[in-house]
Amino acid sequence: MKRTGLAFAVILLTLVTPLATSTADSSNVLTVIVRAGEHSPDSVSVVVGTTVQYKNEDTRENVTHYIGFDGNGDGDFTDAGEFGSGPLNGTCDWENDSDCRVAWIFVINSTDYIGNYNLIDYTNTYETHYVSLEIKSDDPDYHSTTEVTTAGLTTEDILQRAGAFFLLLAAMLAISMLARPRR
Repeated sequence: MKRTGLAFAVILLTLVTPLATSTADSSNVLTVIVRAGEHSPDSVSVVVGTTVQYKNEDTRENVTHYIGFDGNGDGDFTDAGEFGSGPLNGTCDWENDSDCRVAWIFVINSTDYIGNYNLIDYTNTYETHYVSLEIKSDDPDYHSTTEVTTAGLTTEDILQRAGAFFLLLAAMLAISMLARPRR
């Protein structure tokens, strides 16, 4: 009887563990620090529902950053399909300039943003810095056409199926070891 209970516990743990580790918190706010010639981190990967804050901490006097996606390379972020921060100053005098901003709060609340972006950080001193932004779906059933393998399965589907197979194999081995009569 003890062996059957132990086998049941092993099977239950094998099935519950992947469920507990696959949940994700989609209410994250990720801050990217913008400094002279660098962003920290330089590459960001988030899911829909995440907010990314680009905060200007460039201490150089009178340097303004403009960060965004310039799809057609014309030097602005105002065309269809483009998005950007507007001017981000290092410091602000809010009493005299209520429109001044030191951070861009980019709320990613639509699957329309899903994709890989090479963002550009232009400065008013004619510097250019490139940063990477990858936006993925928070819906495990959402699959973009670029993720599908030749068999019609996404990489995530294949990994999940392989994991389930090995968990089932481990459970069967545990049961067979526990069910074997002692000599």
